[in-house]
Amino acid sequence: MHAYVLTSFDTPPEHQDVADPEPGPGEIRVRVQATSVNPVDGHVRRGFFRGAQENRFPAVYGRDAAGVVDRVGPGASRFQEGDEVFGFVKRDYIGDGTFAEFVVVPEGKFFAPRPRAVSMLECGTLGLAGVTALECVEAVLGDRADIVLINGAAGGLGTFAVQIAKAHGAEVTGVCSTRNIDMVRSLGADHVLDYAETEQRS
Repeated sequence: MHAYVLTSFDTPPEHQDVADPEPGPGEIRVRVQATSVNPVDGHVRRGFFRGAQENRFPAVYGRDAAGVVDRVGPGASRFQEGDEVFGFVKRDYIGDGTFAEFVVVPEGKFFAPRPRAVSMLECGTLGLAGVTALECVEAVLGDRADIVLINGAAGGLGTFAVQIAKAHGAEVTGVCSTRNIDMVRSLGADHVLDYAETEQRS
């Protein structure tokens, strides 16, 4: 398959032909139709995690994916070939990511059926930011409604966090730039602070 890989931390990423991954027990193989670039991918490229995680060169990186299940491993039963799915890859090593034609993932972790109301392209941007926002909001709120301040409310993670916090019943204040005030309000924020205006006043 064709993939975007790191061969070392001293050379830029490059396109390479690498072996097609095969699903093992409880795994599915997804033909990737959409993916996205997250800040973490830049950190991987620069070797930020080299002391914390193994890097399996040539390392296919990338986290988000949306696509079609094209092969099911032994014992996997949640998805069938032809199912449209989306999610993100989370491993204890760098490699076997989503910047490739195929990715193999455990069927029960971080992948779900594609919602019919959301396009494949849009689903390719949702997994990592959406789950990260969910984890952050739930860590802050738990089971109670509260008052929440969300910095970067117009960013990839922030837009999810605003909506998730509102769904938890919180009173949400979003912080963003002037041009994004109306958008953050439209996501459900109760209050919006313009960080540029606040800086000028202080």
